[in-house]
Amino acid sequence: MSLLEEERIGSFEFDSFGTCLWGMLPVSPYHIGYDYFIYQIRKLEENRGIQTRILFPKLHMESFDLSLGCRLNYYSKIFSELSNINPVIDKGEFKHSTEYLRLLHQISRSVNLNSLKRALPNGENKAFDNLLALAQIIDPIYLDSDMVLSGISQRRVYMVGRDILDDYQKYPTLFIRLSRDIEGERLQDSSLDTRINIHDKRPVIRSKLKKIKRNRPEMLETIHETSVNPFFNSSSPELDDMVEKLDLRFRKMEDSLEKEGLMDWIDKSRFNKIIS
Repeated sequence: MSLLEEERIGSFEFDSFGTCLWGMLPVSPYHIGYDYFIYQIRKLEENRGIQTRILFPKLHMESFDLSLGCRLNYYSKIFSELSNINPVIDKGEFKHSTEYLRLLHQISRSVNLNSLKRALPNGENKAFDNLLALAQIIDPIYLDSDMVLSGISQRRVYMVGRDILDDYQKYPTLFIRLSRDIEGERLQDSSLDTRINIHDKRPVIRSKLKKIKRNRPEMLETIHETSVNPFFNSSSPELDDMVEKLDLRFRKMEDSLEKEGLMDWIDKSRFNKIIS
């Protein structure tokens, strides 16, 4: 298994690849941290002709007791219609098939459980956590994916996969280094107040961008460079332009989601906090 950093994508040979798998867990409402994945998916589509399959791990979501139906449809709408990409949306029903369970059992016999436990974040080592990590490794094999798109936080899980896939299909993994939240912390540790959400109203967007500009101005460049639908007009990030364009994009997305009743699980009152 080749482990690729985002900056090496241009030098890697993708011509023979046709499909890419990105598994994501839609726990919270959409925020612009996902834009970098969409940006990379768009690059793969336009420059390499690669079709991306976005996998929602239904079994994993059930373990979090999430409202499955509405959240799945909410994110499916965003990725399939509102982000200018053309992915295949997969809700993970294949994980209940006999063939998948057989492959899971077959590969599990080759796994060093201690290595798998060490790869899990936050020291998690419950049996179910190990099962989910193993499933994450073999999903691309079962789906016959040519490559995998993943956040850098999942690197250790795929490193374990590299050691157990000698007799199976090996797939390169493109790891994405995400930007930070407005406090400079990891996005996976952020909250509604510390990331820019599509349900934030204009005054909230402005307050968050102003804090970024004051404390972490380099983040504005990242947001500007990887923004999707629409792209910013200016060649450098101007705060007023970013506020206007983000607000325009967010309201269009919200209106489209609202029309199909996909906002029922979201408490809009939580997106009104002005950041000082």
